[in-house]
Amino acid sequence: MDDSDYEALSDTESDSDTNKAPSAGLKSLQEKPEVIDLVNDEKESAPKASKRSNSVEKAITPASVSSAASKSPAGGLGPSTFLGLDRKKMEQERLARQKARKRTAETEPERAAKVSKMDTGFVQTLNHQANSPMPSTKASTTQPQSTDQASTSLQFPDGAIKRTWALGHPRKNDIKIEEILQKQDLNVALISSWQLDWDWLGNKLDLQKTKVIMCLECKNEEDKAQWRRDASEWSKLLRVCFPPINGGIYSHMHSKLMLLFHKDFLRVVVPTANLTKFDWGEPLGIGKPSCIENIVFLIDLPRLPETSLDTSNPTLTPFAHTLMKFLHHMEVDAGIENDSQTVLNGLLKFDFTRTKHIALVHSISGAHYGKDSELTGYPGLSNAVRELSLQHQGPIEVDYATASLGQLNEEMLGNMYQVLRGGLVELPSSAASSAATKKKNATVSGDGAKNIQDRFRVYFPSCNTVQSSAGGTPSAGTIFLPHKAYSSDSFPKRCLRDHVSTRPCLLSHSKMIFVRPQTTGAPQKASKSKATPPKGFVYIGSANLSQNAWGNVTWDRKEKQGKLTCGNWELGVLVKAGESNGKGLQEVFGEIMGGDFPFEVPGARLVNEQGNEVMKPWVQGG
Repeated sequence: MDDSDYEALSDTESDSDTNKAPSAGLKSLQEKPEVIDLVNDEKESAPKASKRSNSVEKAITPASVSSAASKSPAGGLGPSTFLGLDRKKMEQERLARQKARKRTAETEPERAAKVSKMDTGFVQTLNHQANSPMPSTKASTTQPQSTDQASTSLQFPDGAIKRTWALGHPRKNDIKIEEILQKQDLNVALISSWQLDWDWLGNKLDLQKTKVIMCLECKNEEDKAQWRRDASEWSKLLRVCFPPINGGIYSHMHSKLMLLFHKDFLRVVVPTANLTKFDWGEPLGIGKPSCIENIVFLIDLPRLPETSLDTSNPTLTPFAHTLMKFLHHMEVDAGIENDSQTVLNGLLKFDFTRTKHIALVHSISGAHYGKDSELTGYPGLSNAVRELSLQHQGPIEVDYATASLGQLNEEMLGNMYQVLRGGLVELPSSAASSAATKKKNATVSGDGAKNIQDRFRVYFPSCNTVQSSAGGTPSAGTIFLPHKAYSSDSFPKRCLRDHVSTRPCLLSHSKMIFVRPQTTGAPQKASKSKATPPKGFVYIGSANLSQNAWGNVTWDRKEKQGKLTCGNWELGVLVKAGESNGKGLQEVFGEIMGGDFPFEVPGARLVNEQGNEVMKPWVQGG
């Protein structure tokens, strides 16, 4: 997306609350708060937050905004600072660099031109360990040079799944945040994350030339107004949006997404990582190790030739339509009056043809009725399975790696199992039928399993895995299982497996679902003429295994109709894999995972078949 495409992206939303006294905002972030407890990605209940070690970074989370405001001095810092940067100082440094370049140009014109091109106006990055020169890997920084070469010069034309880089580990199918952003020619970036480390992110983007739209969690109108004012006072290249959160008190804007508009291509990135150096494998100080890893899906889409642009785009796939609907509900274009300059219209300038083999899956915070309930949450997951013709009537093997667990029970396992087979989700037709409908949705039949836990494995770390990791227990603040939930008689303990990374001593914040259909049942036909062997598929995204993430079907007494309620905003992708019948995880998913499966399989049982605890899981509050 070039500058002429998106002048309107610099506009801030009109705001009627500007006379209200601000209680928080970007200014407040300049007074760095004390170490903030990251605890968990989503609170299914309201456990007490455990204090974390001082080694954990001072990340800004949605919950910390008001806290940061209360700690800042009266009046806060002026708009000359933003993202931890001083505008006046930056301008002085820029002028000094400009003067130095002028002197150099008199004797070394070629070198001066190179320096001018590379200069971004930012202070140096965090430390040499986290930002050392990139080795030659598949994730190089080579950019497409023309639209004619777009199909061959894109790095990820069909999509790729990568692990986040980690200091001290071999570079095998991994990727750094710098390699994803490629800030040297990044025109527009839309970023969405539950946690953001502003000082860190500021060093990864060039805010002097890159337009940035930040999708943030904020539930207070006064805070929203302050965020908008501070962003507009800093730069016309910055804009903030606040997706509506209507799922309840413990709901969050938990989705992770990057839309990176370059001159010749659009990069769509769906990571499991928050925008913090901690989540992206960077050490929290010189001599410190990387503590945690995540997974990233990314795909590059070429820009359409200008001659083909119209009010419609014939290349749009279900993936594209779902993405656009998700962004519409997030209100990313709120306040933009010129339709030709919105993010949604910007997407129409790119070719989505090669997204036919992937599907987007989301949860939109709030209540959903009728047809809308079929397209989000766990019913939307079922819709995505059918969209890719991956539905299966027979048994499936499910391996779900999660960073947090909520009030898990066999009914929820049954719901997830059924939708991963492509089963339809019914809404109750009356208050009296609500319980029966929920039971029907979760009933597993026709697969020969005596118990759902025989086919559904949940990977979550043991206490020993956490304690023996590089960062120890302080690094497990976003890995969460409340003791109250785990100790419940309805919690399916037998499905738990120890989540151990294949990169030694790293904990995982990834959310992945690996599904392997089996042919001992009757598979669906992929076409009218010929049945094909069932294919496996993987989900990569932000959704933990919890009701808050995937939703809950109930009867709405006020509206007198069935509804699906999703607590969080979530986002993920479904990607097809190889033939799955009778094969192990490595065989089915090894290729699309870059030949490097991310965790040890089969994972050691935390609870044996008799229900006795073998290893204690990482639980809080008990």
